[in-house]
Amino acid sequence: MTKQQELFKNAILLASSKATTVIITFLMLPILTRFLSTDEYGLVDLIVSYAMLVAPLATLQLELGVFRHLIDARGKQDEIKRVVTNAFDVVVWIVAVGVLASIVVGVFTDIPLFALIVLYVVAAMLSSMLSQIARGLGHNRAFAIANIIEVVIAAIVSIALIVMFDMGAAGWLLGMSVALLVRSAYLVAVNRLHVCYGPNCREKKMKKELLKYSIPLIPNSIAWWAINVSNRTIITIVLGVAANGIFAVASRFTAIFANIFNVFNMAWMESASLHIKGKDRDKFFSDVLDMMIKAFGSVILLGIAGIPLVFNLLVDESFVSGYRYVPVLMIGVLLSGLIGFYSSVLIAEKQTKQVAITASVAAVASVIVHLSLIWWLGLWAAAVATVVAYAVMIVHRAICVRKYVKIKYNFKLMLGLGACLALASFTYSVDILQLNLAVLAFAAIFATMVNWQSMQTMLRDIVKARKTN
Repeated sequence: MTKQQELFKNAILLASSKATTVIITFLMLPILTRFLSTDEYGLVDLIVSYAMLVAPLATLQLELGVFRHLIDARGKQDEIKRVVTNAFDVVVWIVAVGVLASIVVGVFTDIPLFALIVLYVVAAMLSSMLSQIARGLGHNRAFAIANIIEVVIAAIVSIALIVMFDMGAAGWLLGMSVALLVRSAYLVAVNRLHVCYGPNCREKKMKKELLKYSIPLIPNSIAWWAINVSNRTIITIVLGVAANGIFAVASRFTAIFANIFNVFNMAWMESASLHIKGKDRDKFFSDVLDMMIKAFGSVILLGIAGIPLVFNLLVDESFVSGYRYVPVLMIGVLLSGLIGFYSSVLIAEKQTKQVAITASVAAVASVIVHLSLIWWLGLWAAAVATVVAYAVMIVHRAICVRKYVKIKYNFKLMLGLGACLALASFTYSVDILQLNLAVLAFAAIFATMVNWQSMQTMLRDIVKARKTN
């Protein structure tokens, strides 16, 4: 199988599972916005956002270290046991200490939903570690199925607790926690991960090697949190929890597109790590970036053109003011998806310090812009700050990557795509049905034209891959 076939195969596999999760998430939105108040929605969104910071920090980003080391260890059972055993030793110790500390905190404080918050964070830590082990071993099918299992369980349990038992925010949080635990159990069983653990493989050297790779990624995690989640914190403090709920609904639409891009970036991270030393890597990496710009840009263009037709159908009227912020957030999602290309190159080269530095610079820019503008622009400040941060990061990482890979850029394509995005954003704000339909048709034609060759290549590679198998 060629590098392109391998990349497309993994991306399609992951995309098929993500499509299911996106559809279910979309179908849940009308129910959640109907049965939860803006305050409850904003509260859970804030809790989940903080959990996204705490979970990877608590694990010291070991899950990424495990993923990268397992790629090099494929086919070597003894080395796989070394990596998995020592990583789990560290994580189990961290979870035990964290739970004990949480019990002490819970005794002396009265934090709303505190026990459920702790459960969700622990479940997220275990799920993340087990998922990255599966990916590192090349078990992408199991990883994809686990995604579907998680979102189905989360939807069923959450809706039952919210609608039938009137548990509100607590029901939603409990449903997501149960889903993460079920996902973890599935990954252990289907991947026989208990076989990958061997007490005799414990050694300090391996633990130090994993931590040396992973710890520099902690500032990167904090920086991404500062970009994505500090927005929620600043909004809540300055404008209130209800305003955060409105912004969260707007972000929910863009998060769907972000998840689509993350699927490809997961497949790309694996391919980049496998082929970073290849002789033709400059051409291969340049071709991948060109394809990403075309595909991601087209998806965002279609999204901006199409969302006006469905927004009011999917969102309760108390949340409709979030409509206006979507185009700017969509541009941010596009930049975020392209950042994944550069991140994968740096991670493949094991340059985790560079990853941390670039993210930290962008995070500082995000917080400064947000705090400077929120008093005058309100929720617009959060959207603008996000785009500024991603723009800073993508430029910084592109400069860093030049040391390792020589990328060729299609500037004509970038200018054309930028003009189309500006047009779609303008018609979005005007919100005239006939104009929106015309721009959607134009976006579909543009997307087909710029991606036609890539689609043909992908279909040809899929056919070849099937014949090979």
